[in-house]
Amino acid sequence: MTESPDPARYGPVPGGFDASNLRERLDMGLEGRYHILAQAGAGGMAIVFRALDLRHDRTVALKVLRPELVPSNGGERFHREIQIAARMSHPHVLPVHDSGEADGLLYYTMPFVEGETLRERLDGTPRLELQEATRIIRDIGQGLAYAHAQGVVHRDLKPGNIMLSAGIAVVADFGIARTFDSLIEETLTQTGVSIGTPSYMSPEQATGETPPDQRSDVYSLGCIFFEMLTGHPPYEAATPVAVMALHLSEPIPDVRDDRPDIRKDIATAIAVAMAKQPGDRFDSATDFIEALETGETPSRLLRARRRRAARRTAGLAATAVVGAAAIFGAFSLLGGGDSTTLTNDGTPMVAVLPFRHLGPPDDSFYAEGITDEISSRIADVQGIGVVASASAARIDLSTTTLEEVGRELGIHYVVRGSIATESRPDGTGRVRVIPELIRISDESSVWSESFNAELTPGEMFNVQSTIARGVAEALNVTLLPASRDLLDSRTTTSLEAYDAFMRGNLYATQALDYPDQLRAVQMYQEAVRIDPGYGLAYARLARSHALFFSLFDRAPARAAAAREASSKADSLIPEHPETQIARAYLSLFVDVDRERALRELDRLRLSNPNDANLHWAAGFVRRVRGDYDGAIERFTDATLLDPHSLLYLLDTAATLWVAGRFEEASRIAEQMRTLEPEWATGQLSQSQLLLYRGDVEAATQVMSAYALREDALEQLVPALMGEVLYRPLWEIVLPAPYQDALRRMELSNTFVDSAAFFYHKARLAERSSEDAEAREHWRSLAQILERRTGTWQATTQSGVDLAFAYAALGRTDEARLIADRLYREDLSEQDGFRGVFSEIDLARLYVRLGDNAGAVRVLEDLAAGPSPASPEFLRVDPAFEPMVGYPRFDALVATGS
Repeated sequence: MTESPDPARYGPVPGGFDASNLRERLDMGLEGRYHILAQAGAGGMAIVFRALDLRHDRTVALKVLRPELVPSNGGERFHREIQIAARMSHPHVLPVHDSGEADGLLYYTMPFVEGETLRERLDGTPRLELQEATRIIRDIGQGLAYAHAQGVVHRDLKPGNIMLSAGIAVVADFGIARTFDSLIEETLTQTGVSIGTPSYMSPEQATGETPPDQRSDVYSLGCIFFEMLTGHPPYEAATPVAVMALHLSEPIPDVRDDRPDIRKDIATAIAVAMAKQPGDRFDSATDFIEALETGETPSRLLRARRRRAARRTAGLAATAVVGAAAIFGAFSLLGGGDSTTLTNDGTPMVAVLPFRHLGPPDDSFYAEGITDEISSRIADVQGIGVVASASAARIDLSTTTLEEVGRELGIHYVVRGSIATESRPDGTGRVRVIPELIRISDESSVWSESFNAELTPGEMFNVQSTIARGVAEALNVTLLPASRDLLDSRTTTSLEAYDAFMRGNLYATQALDYPDQLRAVQMYQEAVRIDPGYGLAYARLARSHALFFSLFDRAPARAAAAREASSKADSLIPEHPETQIARAYLSLFVDVDRERALRELDRLRLSNPNDANLHWAAGFVRRVRGDYDGAIERFTDATLLDPHSLLYLLDTAATLWVAGRFEEASRIAEQMRTLEPEWATGQLSQSQLLLYRGDVEAATQVMSAYALREDALEQLVPALMGEVLYRPLWEIVLPAPYQDALRRMELSNTFVDSAAFFYHKARLAERSSEDAEAREHWRSLAQILERRTGTWQATTQSGVDLAFAYAALGRTDEARLIADRLYREDLSEQDGFRGVFSEIDLARLYVRLGDNAGAVRVLEDLAAGPSPASPEFLRVDPAFEPMVGYPRFDALVATGS
């Protein structure tokens, strides 16, 4: 008998459910249609009855949704959604027969299958033989493939939704998860609960970052196969939330740890199905089944992971913003890069390309980690410029010539090679590294050697250092004492600690999202737990804590953890560059002591010229202080170090733009589009530049074209809502599809701050003349911002928005007091970049208050310094139309004619 969704799937449900009169209500409401025979089960979402379908004389499973979870207007939505499942017809998919409403109760019926669920089977026989488990997975996969071809994703695949009858597996409740989602969305989003069963939920479904597609079902299928073979789910914890966290952050478990008899190709297929990123998984359930049957996992999936990881930070910025992305997006945390005079001082420029891995797929992280460490070791040699590993990782020599690489990265040499690993059952192993230094001008081999070593930290340090020495000697670079000390440094003797450290490095450079950065912190923590004397791991841990504090977690405990890790690094390796960098990041992102941070960063970037992050961070501080020329210089240095970093290019372009250097900004924006034509933030940048030059039509065309791309609105609308920089796009440019997406958006969207949500909902309602709705949204915004008073969130823009809300609610005196206070405080003094945009919004606020003199006073101040508020822009912004005819405003806009 199929089971209804279980309570763990949705977490605690508000209110109780009195089933005492349910049977009576159903009998009355279904009289003449169904006869209830007995209750067959219950779950968090529905009560299941065995019933007789009187019209067709058949036994069915009748599922009744718990009424407290269904909104009053849910009937129509329920019937609309249930039609999707009713159209399904496949031997391995249990169909929906009927649906309806009885005495206010929503129900649907399915065949009553004689047999057991896979959950019941596993409760009795936890481990299945490979042959039987594969047969069940094959049946499920065929049902999934059929549904996916119809555009239907299950979203709650689990053993309890798989029926076993007469040797056949059938998937039940297909499409029902979507029905529940639409019905109880409001109830669930108030508690922040994700939809899906935690033990089998894909990472993207847990975070809600993207709508789950067929690859989410593939992930669940991999988890189920893992459990059938091992007797337990891949991740287990005390609470559903903890289980979801493990799916997000823990490494993919190896099925062979529990079942050594399972072939390696089977284990590899399961690992690919359970990859954290959807793009790293099988594209379909059919591909997964084929891999299990043939023993061949598509090599493109295994080869693509490294390049995809290098591009993922750029992909993340599709949901970031110019300026905010600058703070959060421009880290690679591993170092690497080039000196500040890369092309005109004779410094040989080198890029370490991804080494080809010849060992087992499970050891691929060694190849990635060792490649990065070799790059870092060479970067420690003063007198050699090294392009950042993130840019080098994007290079594929199978599609690019060395000459093209040289032009693209601005380099003279490349280091390439291969790494072969051999792991032993006891956890030890050997590695063979064959590096080669190639001169690009004639593609000749300048130096090459072969190294064999045990997979121990000491030997690996020796290999990495020897390679760096070999490159230095081949390039006739004399090792200075400081470089020799770094190359000779040994920071751990523990293989387990070194392993955790390298994994932390890889997670730190994957993507600047919560799961990867949290996992980086956890891996560094594991490294220092294993080896409390591992100073370099403490330094990286301090940097990761500081970044995490800046991005995700403003809790005092996180700041304290960053300080403690920095202090430990300082006690163990006080003079090491990584320790000093950790101190600088602590000053910048935790203590927010910009002056001290800038002093430390300037000193460090001179002694560590190959660390692009230091140049970027120094530029960031300069821009906050209003030093645009200094910021552009530092951002340019960072870009030379990491030529493929879209975010370094973005910060350079954004700073040029705000400084009024539109032509230069446009050229760099074009570079970004050449590197990544599909990058959403590149489209935003292009539209912004056109708008601020006064070309509304061209800016609108760019945004209209991008709206046609799949998932474009899901990426861009939250980004546009979350940043004051993009407010003119809402008011002037954005086509109807973006406005419609805003209208559909729910407060549950994890990428949108609640204040930004209510602000934009209020403005949308005002533009649509929905005055009552607008007033409700303004009232909600005011309540949120009033609660934030005195917190770190009560920054410049919060004050402007609170005044907007007060003005809309008729509290004009209070709005004016806030506006005048903000003007006196000089918003651009607090933040020389974002404060400028807040001042533009402050001018709009004065116009709303009917104070043209106050508005023009702000605009005149903006005109006197770096500002994107060009005369062309002021002429096309409808917010300033009431000022036309006001002499001082007319004089301002006339200067651009």
